[in-house]
Order: sequence, then C-alpha cells, then structure tokens
Amino acid sequence: IHEIDIELNIPVSFLEEDVTSAWKISRDEPIVVRLHLSSHDYLDYAVPPKIEVYQLSKKDKFSIGIQMAKILEVFILEQWKKISNKTLDNAISRSVSVPTELCNILKDDSALPDTSSFKTTAGPSQKPPPPSRQNSQPNCFKMYNKKLAKRQKSMVTSATTPNLASNAPLEDLTLLPSSTIKGLNSKNIPSLENGFLVQVFRYARQRIPTLNEYCIICDEPHVFQNGAMLKPAVCSRELCVFSYQTLHVMGDAAADIATGAEVVDLLVTMSKAACKSNRRTIIFDPYPTIVHPMKTTELALSPKNKDYSKIEEIMNMIPDMNSMSMFTSLELKTNLDVRNILAYPLLQWIISSNRSHIVKLSPNKIISSMATPHQFLLRSSPPAKEAKFCDLRKQYGSTFAFHGSGLENWHSIIREGLVVASGTSKQVNGSAYGKGIYLSPSSSISFGYSRMGYGVHRTQKGKTVEKPNQQPCYTIYNVFQKSTRFLNSNIINCIAICEVITSPELKKNNDIWVAANSDHVCTRFFFVYEDGQVGDSNINTQVTKYRNEIDKAMSDLP
Repeated sequence: IHEIDIELNIPVSFLEEDVTSAWKISRDEPIVVRLHLSSHDYLDYAVPPKIEVYQLSKKDKFSIGIQMAKILEVFILEQWKKISNKTLDNAISRSVSVPTELCNILKDDSALPDTSSFKTTAGPSQKPPPPSRQNSQPNCFKMYNKKLAKRQKSMVTSATTPNLASNAPLEDLTLLPSSTIKGLNSKNIPSLENGFLVQVFRYARQRIPTLNEYCIICDEPHVFQNGAMLKPAVCSRELCVFSYQTLHVMGDAAADIATGAEVVDLLVTMSKAACKSNRRTIIFDPYPTIVHPMKTTELALSPKNKDYSKIEEIMNMIPDMNSMSMFTSLELKTNLDVRNILAYPLLQWIISSNRSHIVKLSPNKIISSMATPHQFLLRSSPPAKEAKFCDLRKQYGSTFAFHGSGLENWHSIIREGLVVASGTSKQVNGSAYGKGIYLSPSSSISFGYSRMGYGVHRTQKGKTVEKPNQQPCYTIYNVFQKSTRFLNSNIINCIAICEVITSPELKKNNDIWVAANSDHVCTRFFFVYEDGQVGDSNINTQVTKYRNEIDKAMSDLP
C-alpha cells in the first residue's frame, strides 16, 4: 500500500554508435531508471527510494546500469537529506509556469526524443555555443506509469516537465575531460524547480555521456596521461580495486571469450609481449593490481611492488586461446586455478583493463590489401575527443595514415591512448622531424617502425618474387591463402590505420608525417601479422585505389 514504482526513461540515441557498442548498450531503447517511492509520503518518507537501472533487452550483466545505479544512489541519498515535500512545493512555486501543451503525459510510450527543445539565439553580444558541446537537457519528461497522474497535490504537473521559461540557467554538458570542466561539469546539481523526478532525470542524463571519465566504483575522475579513454573502468585506487574484484563486479572472462575470443587473444598477446620486453619497466604500463583470491585483504600484484618475473610466470600458465575457447566458465577458472591461482584474476584484469573498443572484422569487411586475416576495428577516443575530432574534420578535413609501433607498446596504447612519446622514456625511434605522433601514408614506412622487414612475396599460386637488399627475409601471404582464427606464433608484428586531421599543424616530410597534437589522431583499424608475414609494402593511403578500400571499410562499420 502507498508504494509506487516510477520509471524514468532516458534516451541514449544522442550517443555515437561506437560508444554504445563499446559500452554494450542498445542505442535504440532508453535506459530505464526505476525508483521505488511512497505515494503517500513521497519526499517525506524516511528512507530514500530503491533504484534499478537497466535496459529492457539487457537486464542481466548490464555494467553501465550498475555504474549508473551507484551514481544515482549517492546522488539521491545526498538530496534526500535536504529535500521534503515542503521544499519541493517552495521550489515549484518560485518557478515560472510550464507551457500548457507540455503538461500532459505523453500517450506514446516510444523512446524519448534525444534532443533538447531549449533554443538559444545568439544576440549581438552572444557567441553561438561551441559545436563540441553535447546538449544535456531532454526535450520533455515522460513516464510509462500512469499512476503518476494521480499523485498527491505536491506533485503538480509542472514537476513532471522541464521549466522552459525559467530564468535559472540550464547548463549544457561540456564534453571535455572532467578535470578541465571545473565548475561546469557533469556533477552539477540540476534545479529542483521542476520537481524531484525531473531533477533525477536531468542528473542521470548529464552523467551518461561522461561515464568513461569516472571510476565505476568511487565515481572520482580518472587521471590518464592522454585524458579519458572510451570504456568505463575502475581506477587504480586500492580500495576501488578491492571492491571491484571482491564484489565480483569484474566481468566473467569466459563470457568475454565466448563473445569475442579473438579480441581476448589479442589482448593477452599484447600483455605478454609487453611483459617479456627488455623495456618492460617502461612500457608494461599500467601494471596489474590484483587482489589475492585466497586472501581477499591482500594484493597479490600491485604497482607499488612490481615483480615482472612473477607476471611473466603467471602469463606463461595461461593456455592458448584454442584451448580456452573450449572451456565453460567453471572449467576455465578451475583449469587456470590449478595452473596458477593468480592466472584467472590476471586474465580478468587483462580483459577488463582494456579501455579501447576492439572488434574482429568479419571476412566480408576486411581490407584485403592489408593481406592478413587478423584485422580489427580499434577505437579508443572517448566521446569528448571524438566530438572535437569531428569538429576539426569539418574545419580542416581528414585523411588516413599508418602508424607503426611494436606489439609490446600496444598494451599501454589501448589503455592510455596514442600519446606524443617524443622526448619521453617511451620513445623508441628518433624524432628527427620533431615531436609528435609519427604517421605515414606509405605502409612500407610504418612497417619499418613496427620492426617489420620485406622479403619474399608469395602469391596465391605460390610463385615467389624476390625483393633484394632487404634483411631479414619475411613473407607476404595472400589473406585468403592462410586464415586462422587465433594467433599461434611468438613472432608477431602489427600496424594501425589512423584518421588524422589535415590541419596546418600536421607536418609532412615526404612520406613521414608528424602530428604534434594527439587530439588530431584517432585509431580506426588494427592489423596483426605472424610468422614473418607482412602486408603489401606498396599501399599508399593517398592513392585512390587504397583510399576507396579504406573508405568502404569505414562505411561498412556499424
């Protein structure tokens, strides 16, 4: 009696498809925030409402829902201490009336519009809003539950709809790293003048685009060398790591293998390469933080006490992906526990610490000129950087170029992003052309940076074409000649295709380009070669034939 469930349906179609795919949410249906309230006491009820956050098609293991629920629980708990039915009535009485046409609960229960009806006209002394801002306000407020219309007098209609005529500023959410937003960040408390439910709606709506910028446990901003990354993650604070791992918020490694075994295979391979490198003290970063499964108050692995030999020993106990993909969830953990009690937690860490969106390309979507079956979509830019990148693209245009780097460097790149390594301990090659991210339209140049060579070109019919004066001898395979699902060699090289802004800041020295600003470079595709394979050294992204192939691969992406 006197209890009611209110559902706030928050549209997410304003997010880019890359983001929703990486976050494993459906872009076509709203995120539902369900509040369990007292219809009699409402805000005077002693206990804050219970909260559920889900999408109808993703009620189980909805990680974004877990993060949002924690955020809203803290927010509502803090607000519950300050508000009551009386304070709500006072706030509403001070607000300006809402247009009559917005005072009705919508009959259509389809997804909410994702754009705001608030319009700002730039006057003589006003500047138009910057294009990289994401509007944080909903068009209107709607609930599926019709019982809302019968709510007590203190819940007047204006409390269910944003006050469009209010003089109070309604801040748009600036999509920038949270550390630079200062006072105008996504944690600003919305006004209560339109009602408590609208306040919750708005707070949830403005938090969604920047979930990747905050730790999923403590909700404090991440501090990364190159800003936030794409996927939400736990921070490196030990208390958060304990909570994350001991409360089993961490994903099931077997489930990840079942749905993306090729990607897990790649992640493990990258981490192994970094750990075994003679530069591992520099490039095996981040270092794992893992709670001991038998002593849950102790850290078995910690950046404060780095033991690379121990990590390497554990990694050697992780079987190949062909074997792991055959195990059930229980079998995988049991098998790894027998090998080394830390093998399964380390595997989970390798998977969950990846902050980039990596997807294996299907055979019908690969770039055949790259001559490898191991081709991946690779996106690491957070919504803020991608929005800024799109604005720069409109202003200056963009093109594609290769970036070559040793496999061991990608353990860090996929977790922290491409950074300007010139002049730092992470620099491997010289910087004769200045500081910046080195790129090239020519595959042969970037293959060199990834420590590839060129040797024998084996055609599909098996004929060989000698390429003189090239050492050591490597082989180019036709992509359809040799195709395996997983990586089976210890000799692995890689190269990426990046999209780069063609602004005056991009310095071109023949086929060696230098982008001084890391925000002007976004990874798009990643290619892996094993057993001495290399791609075609004649590929040039500025040649129409190859540019068209890359453009087609981009257009085929979701």
